[in-house]
Amino acid sequence: MTDGAEEQGTARGICATLRTALIRAARDTAGLVVPIVCPCGVEGTIPCARCAASLAVAPRRVEAVCSALQVLTAADARGGTADFSPLLPVLALGEHTGDLRRLVLAWKNGGQLCLARPFGRALAPALGRLAAGAGTAVGTGTAAVAGTGGEGGVAGLALVPVPSSLAHRLRRGEDHTAMLAAEIAREAGGEVVRALALGGGTQAGKGARERRAGRRDRMRVRRAGREPRQAVLVDDVVTTGATLRGARDALLAHGWSVHGALVLAAARVPGGAVEVPGTGAADEGVRNLGRR
Repeated sequence: MTDGAEEQGTARGICATLRTALIRAARDTAGLVVPIVCPCGVEGTIPCARCAASLAVAPRRVEAVCSALQVLTAADARGGTADFSPLLPVLALGEHTGDLRRLVLAWKNGGQLCLARPFGRALAPALGRLAAGAGTAVGTGTAAVAGTGGEGGVAGLALVPVPSSLAHRLRRGEDHTAMLAAEIAREAGGEVVRALALGGGTQAGKGARERRAGRRDRMRVRRAGREPRQAVLVDDVVTTGATLRGARDALLAHGWSVHGALVLAAARVPGGAVEVPGTGAADEGVRNLGRR
């Protein structure tokens, strides 16, 4: 390395150190005026150590408890039994309760937009594992998703945020799911594509039957989504899965392939350990789900 290159490297290092120090000083100064308080009430950092620990978990599959994502695969009228399979894998950090619920609500409704960064960091590994399982998801070999195939390979995947209603965006001042998708892409790769728009009324407060009845009419594909891509949906909380199903159906109708969904939390989680796509036996399940 030449002396000039060494000097440039040293200068960049000094600038980076100064920038970090200035950011920390600005944050500390702001904290003197408006205390930095975690949603749980602990002052100092957002999130605090305990709440950050609630994000440091392996994402788990939750589609088995999303009623709107189930399709009948076999039935025995004589025995009174039926078998169901989910339409797509859905990975969540955990159940929408406790510390995780407080963090999600503070981010969505409490103006704590800074939580998008740790949320994206927490979900980023799940995108890599989902992409690894999607390599042969549409039955066209390991190159089905351009640039994927290995653990963590996500190049070529489109992260499609599930859209919020205009009223929610105006009230919150931000498109939260698009922000979350951007943070996941920042950490793990992929491209955020706002392919969907929302029409009709909100799904909040509706029962499973009402959600299923309204899902097909709520989602439409925008001009940005007219060119088919390989997609992973991104949302904040999943309840019945009706909104995710509506988003999936809209994209499939325009030639897209949807390999799964990433969410922060689920209203319910399955009991027992659930494997994550890309880790052993879960791979085959993800590949089979992608073919439906």
